[in-house]
Amino acid sequence: MNAPDLIASFAQRIGLPELQLGSEDTARIVIDGGTAIDIEHDAPGRRLFVHTSLGEPPAEGREACYARLLGANLFMLGSGGGAIGLDSTCNELVLSRVIDLDFADPASFEAALDELACAAEGLRAQVGLATPTTASAGVADVGQNFLRV
Repeated sequence: MNAPDLIASFAQRIGLPELQLGSEDTARIVIDGGTAIDIEHDAPGRRLFVHTSLGEPPAEGREACYARLLGANLFMLGSGGGAIGLDSTCNELVLSRVIDLDFADPASFEAALDELACAAEGLRAQVGLATPTTASAGVADVGQNFLRV
């Protein structure tokens, strides 16, 4: 399935027919509770990168925070199938997944986004991080492709 068709089918499935990739091949969905999930299309790789900010690492207790996140990252069992990393350019912890378009369908895409959002909320709670504001989370310029779910 190609990215625009997958997102259009997913959007129909959840009742948000306006959701689509923008001119930069990105989109953002904000889940109830404030978790922003950014979607980026890698056309040459036939995949979607979906990711959400976990927030900035804490100034105090950073080592303990990293230890918990590394534990959750082991075999991706505590991260909803996503990988936890540090975006050093903006000092932000990120939870991400890769969606292979050759194997994706609207139901599996929805499940992946749900797992990512639930894992992000759980990880934030475990390490004491606040939900980042949508203005600071992830991709900065998503324009008209910013939807609240």
